Amino acid sequence: MGLPVINITFKRLANDAEQKSQRGIVALIIKDDTDKTFTTKEYKNLDDLSTDEKLYTASNLQYIKDCLKGSPGKVIVIRINATDGNIQDAFTIIKSMKINWLGCAEGVQADQDAICTFVKDQEELKKTYKAVVFKPTTPPDCKQIVVLGNEKVTFKDNARGQVTGEKYISRLLGILAGLPLSMSSTYYVLDDLATIVEPTNINTSIDSGNLIIINDDGVIRIGRGVTSLTTITDDDTEDMKKIAVVEAINIMQEDITTTFKSNYVGKYKNSPDNQVIFISGINDYYKTLAQNDILDADYTNTCDIDIEAQRQAWIKAGNSEATTWKDADVRKNTFKSNVFIKANVKVLDAMEDMDFTTILE
Repeated sequence: MGLPVINITFKRLANDAEQKSQRGIVALIIKDDTDKTFTTKEYKNLDDLSTDEKLYTASNLQYIKDCLKGSPGKVIVIRINATDGNIQDAFTIIKSMKINWLGCAEGVQADQDAICTFVKDQEELKKTYKAVVFKPTTPPDCKQIVVLGNEKVTFKDNARGQVTGEKYISRLLGILAGLPLSMSSTYYVLDDLATIVEPTNINTSIDSGNLIIINDDGVIRIGRGVTSLTTITDDDTEDMKKIAVVEAINIMQEDITTTFKSNYVGKYKNSPDNQVIFISGINDYYKTLAQNDILDADYTNTCDIDIEAQRQAWIKAGNSEATTWKDADVRKNTFKSNVFIKANVKVLDAMEDMDFTTILE
């Protein structure tokens, strides 16, 4: 009786995808010796934070407030010691949690490099952690990492004034975690900033994988919501340079993986019929995402058995006959406990560019 359970689960996840996207969880790493009795604290809003203000230095308290201003689903503060703390300790904590975005308030360059390494390592493990960093030693070239490319920003409040870019990471984390899938961060208005220092060539910097804050006719905005990805491959395509697209891909990966683990693994034999049940559920999930304008409704968003991958698994296992099997034979011969699935979908990007031609007669 697997089909109804799986289909209902996928339908609910698809309907919740838009709402879930704007409830992103931020892991904000801070260095603070004010109170060493805790390593983590969770806040959903400023009211939650109000009773804990004495636990932090004034600057760290402000970073948490900056993050909450973006309306993420939750901010998890990861505290490490300011004097002898190791950012790797924060990563150990994060790996045990369900989070979407991470970054370090006031992190030095070594911390930014460590975050890039951590996120890339987790990506290899099929984890969907995303991060915002500032001036890493080497451009990360990763769809899960956003690099702030402005050297300095100036806050409207006189107490802070002009600061270096890493001190704005917490604000960006909150914004990116709080945006729904129906929006991108491109041209998002940053009403807490008075001025910014732009790079010499904004377009070149964006094309190099930097998120650039711009001054647009007196309004401070995010120029374009891009990741640090610059190298295009079969797996990392051009559209994965956009944060909004990566967010949608990550949500699909998380939903499908979670459903597989919760409703399928260990509950059903790896038979062709049960594989069809699971694939049918995913395809219904895609249809609902298309109805919600997350996937392109005019595109054939489908998944199916990855025939070639399943064939090669049999061949590598020593079954030479698999080389002559017809596709239908491959489908019937599931391989051990493995389910090989291949999907082809098109994520709807947000409207960001316009060519407007006026013809005068």
